[in-house]
Amino acid sequence: MEDFLVGMDIGTTNTKVIIFDPDGEQMFATSFRTPIVEDEKLGEVLSTKKLWEKIVETFRKIPEELKKGIRAIGISSLGETVFPVGDEGEVSDGMIWYSPLTRELMEEYIQPLEDLDYFKKTGLSMSWIFSAFKMIYMNERLKLPSNVKWLDTSSFIAYKMTGKIAMDRCLASRTLLLNIKTGEWDEDLLDLFKIPRSSLPELVDCGVNRGNLKKDVAEELGLCRDVVVSVAGQDHIAGAFSAGVFDENRILNSTGTTEVILWGVKKDKLNMFLNLKIPGYNAGFHTVPGFYYLLDGLPTGGYCVEWMIKKVLKKDYDILKNLNHRKNPIYFLPFLRGMFMDERMGAGFLNLRDSNDSEDMISSIFEGLAFEVRLMMDKLKPLGLKDDCDVIMVGGETANDTLIKIRASAIGRPIQVMKVVEATTLGSAIVGGIAKGMFENFRSAFERTFKVAKVVEPDPEYSQYLEEKYENYLKIRKVMEEVGKSGVI
Repeated sequence: MEDFLVGMDIGTTNTKVIIFDPDGEQMFATSFRTPIVEDEKLGEVLSTKKLWEKIVETFRKIPEELKKGIRAIGISSLGETVFPVGDEGEVSDGMIWYSPLTRELMEEYIQPLEDLDYFKKTGLSMSWIFSAFKMIYMNERLKLPSNVKWLDTSSFIAYKMTGKIAMDRCLASRTLLLNIKTGEWDEDLLDLFKIPRSSLPELVDCGVNRGNLKKDVAEELGLCRDVVVSVAGQDHIAGAFSAGVFDENRILNSTGTTEVILWGVKKDKLNMFLNLKIPGYNAGFHTVPGFYYLLDGLPTGGYCVEWMIKKVLKKDYDILKNLNHRKNPIYFLPFLRGMFMDERMGAGFLNLRDSNDSEDMISSIFEGLAFEVRLMMDKLKPLGLKDDCDVIMVGGETANDTLIKIRASAIGRPIQVMKVVEATTLGSAIVGGIAKGMFENFRSAFERTFKVAKVVEPDPEYSQYLEEKYENYLKIRKVMEEVGKSGVI
């Protein structure tokens, strides 16, 4: 019987469950809308009950001949959302990562955190989204029991499947409580936030065997009890692993609801980064043990396209099939949910004319996202990012050739698109296989499964146009940042 691996990625918009063989070939795929609901006290939350019900329902849809061959499950997820777990199981749903309710709370801690030189401890730039603020907010409003332990989303599902409690360092990197130099919880930060050390779980690397399925869970899912469960870290980082973006000659553009640029580095580059503090960038533990990632991103990347098509034009994605990208005067700032560094920044179209239509507006969204990707890449050059590095693009935006062509032309280098569209889910599945012992190590697993579907070259016809437009975009962006800081918008 052939062996199979399950990759599960719990994203902001959708949760995907995909089965791969050990060569990275996709055998089965399904997905469901991630169950984000409204809570009276906590605002938008990720529902524990509905998420687990959907997972069970999804596994039951897997054909029996594939189920018999499943040997491991690897789980990745969105970051920052955390769940309190007590002796009897989950105590509450988890605040969704982008919840604005912790913004005021963050303001109270900015100066004390600066006094602790928190950036050099954590590698993180200040944002309201980090888990520590959610832990405090939830505890204040729910009066949680003293014996709870906090789990990230992936670790929570691993706990539901195995009964074992732990958190991997990759997702712990987004709590604002992990010391990036030691790889352990930072006592100074715990004291500042008044978060008991006893409420935080053991830290482990990605790819560690979290245990086998519990008997009742195996029966519920229709799987064998010897299936191994592991956690692959945050979604974008798991995708970086499957794309080989832990070597410094490769960089990842991970797309989805958010837009991310990620570079995998060793400790020498991490130390350089901690000394330079590049605006917008954060560091954390990579899915691949022994490596770190440097990451910058937008809360709304692909979501800008969804917003325009579904909410504004009220169309479906078929509208993109025949999109005619042409030179246009419109500038689009893609900050529908602000920036991770500054939530006051807003999105907008500038320089619209009465001659422009929906195609021009969508094209300007593609261009605005491409300009942000180039800006994020340019900021890494002081750390030694080379102009000839390989650019790997993964995620939902790879389905649109026009978007990729615009991006390649804007950054001035070819873009490799992986054969597997769902690189994050593939990374999760491979990590599960590593935990099961099906691969020798992370590098050999990547080399066995990595395949390129196409390479998209820059278009000379648009390169000069986009170069000039990029320079103007930077000027407009700077002005809008200042307007946002002034409180006028």
